[in-house]
Amino acid sequence: TPTPEPEATSAQVTVTTTWTGISSDATKPGAYKVAIGSSILSATSDNTVSSNKIAFGTYKVMAYNEPTGITVSGEGATVNSNTDGTIIDKPGHLFFGEGDLTFASAGAAKITIAMKQFTRKITFVLVVNGDINEIKSTTATMNGIASAVNLSTGVISSTSGKSIALTFTKGTITKSVAGVMTKLATKATVNVISADAIVVGTQTGSTQNLTVNITLPDNTTQSVSSNMTSVIASAMTAGTSAAVTAEATLTLPSAANVSATISNWSVVNGGDINLK
Repeated sequence: TPTPEPEATSAQVTVTTTWTGISSDATKPGAYKVAIGSSILSATSDNTVSSNKIAFGTYKVMAYNEPTGITVSGEGATVNSNTDGTIIDKPGHLFFGEGDLTFASAGAAKITIAMKQFTRKITFVLVVNGDINEIKSTTATMNGIASAVNLSTGVISSTSGKSIALTFTKGTITKSVAGVMTKLATKATVNVISADAIVVGTQTGSTQNLTVNITLPDNTTQSVSSNMTSVIASAMTAGTSAAVTAEATLTLPSAANVSATISNWSVVNGGDINLK
């Protein structure tokens, strides 16, 4: 009598990831991780098959990338810090998805996971009212930024807000770009300084203040601050994870003893702006 085949108790698991929800400025990572219980797989395509068989049972399956500037541990992600205590202002985009899988046969050992983007790019554009050549250099910081998030719940998990250092650069944009202040629309182009940030969110209960330090040709420095709490809140809730642009007017001092000002913030949904 032939010896019967032993009854199967394990199978290779197939995990399929979908990426339809990512923003246009983000790129699907070329490599990411898939966790099936305690088994960690390296994935390079939308379909990943475990190299070893996994025992029948019920498992939490998680898929996530490990972007530059962010540390992922289990269901938590933390933006890395700089040596000065600020956090990375432009980490790579972070993606995560999860689901529960129960299987008792090889045919049932498969799951599809929808990936979610947990970072958003915000471009800050200051339209310069005055001579842009009067700006010798700038430094800038924004506080009240979240440094950690629970990827399973989407809830900010950091306990205090952090600051990011923003790097503003000079450029121009055409008046046809949506969101450019209408009072400057008579000009073919407008001079701007702009900076990008990629954030996981704002710290619960914190305010977000932008401080820009402008060094003038005589090497004096003017510091101008702007409360960005409502602007950032609008940016973070505008649509899904699409990039947004926050714009304002930076008025440079026209005479001695006159201070620079930032005014009229507005948020442009999906506002990718090409600087010249």
